[in-house]
Amino acid sequence: MTDLLSTLYVSLVAGGTAGAAVETIIFPFDSIKIRLQANSNLKFKFSNAYKGLPYSLAATFPCAAAFWTSYSMLKNYLNQYVSLQLSHTISAMVASACSGIVRNPFDVVKQQMQVGIHTKTSSALSRVLQRQGFKGLWIGTATAIYRDIPFNIIQMIVYEWLNGKDYGGKDPTIFQHLRNGAIAGGIAAFLTTPIDLAKTKLVTDGGKGEYLALTQTLKKIYKEGGLPGLWLGWKYRTVLTMAGGMMFFGSFETLKSHIKDNKY
Repeated sequence: MTDLLSTLYVSLVAGGTAGAAVETIIFPFDSIKIRLQANSNLKFKFSNAYKGLPYSLAATFPCAAAFWTSYSMLKNYLNQYVSLQLSHTISAMVASACSGIVRNPFDVVKQQMQVGIHTKTSSALSRVLQRQGFKGLWIGTATAIYRDIPFNIIQMIVYEWLNGKDYGGKDPTIFQHLRNGAIAGGIAAFLTTPIDLAKTKLVTDGGKGEYLALTQTLKKIYKEGGLPGLWLGWKYRTVLTMAGGMMFFGSFETLKSHIKDNKY
């Protein structure tokens, strides 16, 4: 298998599998966060905890492929010409844009179900298409990319920096990957909370026209709640992302190492 195909295969399998596992575990908690940010009055019930999960899981592998293949390939190329930090920054930017475009239609349906606008995936999808057309599936895409670019840049720079520290001449252990993933995810999550909040408002607006664009949404949130309003749910988002980062990077690095060792 060529280096290119090997990179594609490892990124897809390890990234997709790790992403699906983490998504399944944290999904109920993500639903609570979305409802908190959307000011939904829908009470949380365990029977509704996984509403929208199948649709979200369907996005896992294509999003993993879009992010990790573009990130890994671009990073390997840029490392020959620019500093590691710049390489990680550019790679994370491009990978975020690629992944965001792929994931947004899945997020629109998932989040509208999470806040109780729809109860079934089929009705959610048909309603979005009926009221807003195909463009409705990509509402909030720019906002998601504006959120994901700084999030992934911060997360990957911190994670790569922690992994690059001196571990006595050895590669980081699984426990160090877990710790590094948690730290990187937590820092990135806290700093990008306002944009994540704006994205939730846009996606769950449901065509009412209350939230129309990123800048307008941020101004409206600030007008209604000031600076604390912009960081609504930051504790929950930070802790949730730390847990997700710990599980994802620990799983990703373990699977990646296993796949390479077995020369698949």
